Amino acid sequence: VVQHEHSFNSYIDIDNDMLAILTGDVGQEKREKAWNDATILFMTPQTLENDLRANLYDLHDVLLIIFDEAHRAVGDYSYTTIARQYIGTGDKAHVLALSASPGSEREKIEEIKQNLYIQHVEVRTDRDSDVLPYIQDVDFKWIKIDIPDNFKKIIDILNDELKKVKNFIKEKHFVENKDTKYITRKDFLEIMKKARMRLNHEFNMSQKQQLFTIIKVISVGLRISHCLELIETQGLQAILKYIEKCKREARKERSSKSLHIFIDLARRQSIHEKIKRLVEDGKIHPKLEYLGRMLQDFINSNPDSRIMVFANFRITVEAITNHLRASGIEKVSSFVGQQSRGGMKGMTQKKQEEILQQFKDGVFQVLIATSVAEEGLDIGECDLVVLYDIVPSAIRTIQRRGRTGRKRAGNVVALMARNTRDEAYYHVERAREKRMEQNLKNMGKKKTVNLDTFTHGKK
Repeated sequence: VVQHEHSFNSYIDIDNDMLAILTGDVGQEKREKAWNDATILFMTPQTLENDLRANLYDLHDVLLIIFDEAHRAVGDYSYTTIARQYIGTGDKAHVLALSASPGSEREKIEEIKQNLYIQHVEVRTDRDSDVLPYIQDVDFKWIKIDIPDNFKKIIDILNDELKKVKNFIKEKHFVENKDTKYITRKDFLEIMKKARMRLNHEFNMSQKQQLFTIIKVISVGLRISHCLELIETQGLQAILKYIEKCKREARKERSSKSLHIFIDLARRQSIHEKIKRLVEDGKIHPKLEYLGRMLQDFINSNPDSRIMVFANFRITVEAITNHLRASGIEKVSSFVGQQSRGGMKGMTQKKQEEILQQFKDGVFQVLIATSVAEEGLDIGECDLVVLYDIVPSAIRTIQRRGRTGRKRAGNVVALMARNTRDEAYYHVERAREKRMEQNLKNMGKKKTVNLDTFTHGKK
């Protein structure tokens, strides 16, 4: 909201008294006064929803609501509640929804339209004539990196164990006409959901026991699958700490049977010992090695640049930060969400704001961030964005690479471990992005909306 208020102040000739920022940090009395006095309000959706629920004010005099990052308007997110209440105020209600990435599936886009009462879709790409003057060149590179043999030996062990799980669920007819190599983590989760639903309506004890066994086996499969993702795409420290965390959990009194099975599997195959030995020998993921060299070269050539590195897991953010500092890149900071997760403490909002300001000021030159930095933050201009791992999401990939090339030319580098999930996720993401663009193109083939109806109202 602060970023948008600054933009209005910078680009529109308007009295500053007509603008107001309303968030939960602003007291209730001040919010009520600002609502009555200002013409253009910049608000977090949660603040507006809470104030409407408390009858602090209503939306009858509002001429237009703009929903930024409109792809969030699904489920019970505040946008949907606000839009429903706003449309109920009468014919003068107008909604403008903005999103760089509304989703790849037509059903998802239609859900957003329905939730925000959108009747017309305008689509723009970086190839449109009215967008081109504002687009900066962005150099995008995909870098494929080979996995070393000592990693592959552990990966082969995990794949063999995962194959046993896949064969088991196929024998139980939970997947039909599907080669086991194409059974994914998503399939595991769907089978788990079906098994639990059947469990709620099953009274035969023998059948119940079978369902419990299936759930237990799939739980083990999910842990193995997670280990594979960690060693293939993240690094040795990530999988080592995960297994150690599982060991600690297994020692607790009410730990699950599936957890004990997984720990026993890891012990029998000496997975923990093999990984620990590699870590003690100073082995790290080759993507991490490549990243350190690449960033050092980029900083040497661009000493005043700003760099963002995205990683999916906090443990990876920590590993990257430590590795870069050990490599001589000192102006680096981690950036994670506010909630504590997986035994790792979150950042307070104050700390987040402090780091972002230091990044803008050059105190930090490199920011290593989780998904929390993908959208909704005033991060400033970046010269290089690095995707340490690939996410199979068009929305998140677009948001991540959109952190560069805003005011000046930028660079995006995506690191991909060859013949791993990175490659699979890459193909999924590219297909979804192309599908999103085609769906939007088809939905946007309608008459241009006429804005002459914006004639009444105060806000």
